[in-house]
Amino acid sequence: MQHKRSFLVAFSGLICALSLVVLFLTGIVPFATYSLPCIAGFLLVTTMVECGDSWAWLSYVAISFLAIILTPDREAALMYVIFFGYYPMLKKYLERIPSRLLEWTSKILLFIAAVTAGYFGAVYLLGMNYLLKEANEFGRYSLLAMLGLGTIVFLLYDIALTRVISVYILYLRKKIFRRFH
Repeated sequence: MQHKRSFLVAFSGLICALSLVVLFLTGIVPFATYSLPCIAGFLLVTTMVECGDSWAWLSYVAISFLAIILTPDREAALMYVIFFGYYPMLKKYLERIPSRLLEWTSKILLFIAAVTAGYFGAVYLLGMNYLLKEANEFGRYSLLAMLGLGTIVFLLYDIALTRVISVYILYLRKKIFRRFH
């Protein structure tokens, strides 16, 4: 579907605004620190499908910048910037790797690197020292156990994301844009 520049700007702007609203909701629904950034990241997939890769990546940069400055839950904003914002778009490229083993290994290593960077970023850049205290309360290997559990959740997230993207492309997209065809 070929779109005019005005559509690209309007659609990207709308998705940026919706993503920021979703990230703002983390201030209202504090237990959604991880799920709402996932939803905001999925919204960028729609920009990638409708407007192209460059518009989606530009939108990611804009949302990330505004999320860090404006959203009340800094941890959710950091999770969006560090992983959930770009991963749904990067997934397209990772799934082009011919070997399934190498594909999944790359995805898992990317996740582990992002979570590790996010953890140390939260502690040392954002001053969330309480994360270190909480980890020490659960024992020496609690961080490794959490990373292992997080990896399992990530695998489920990746599978669910594939299905949600498929539903958007195969069903919802036709319903939403039927007037434009």
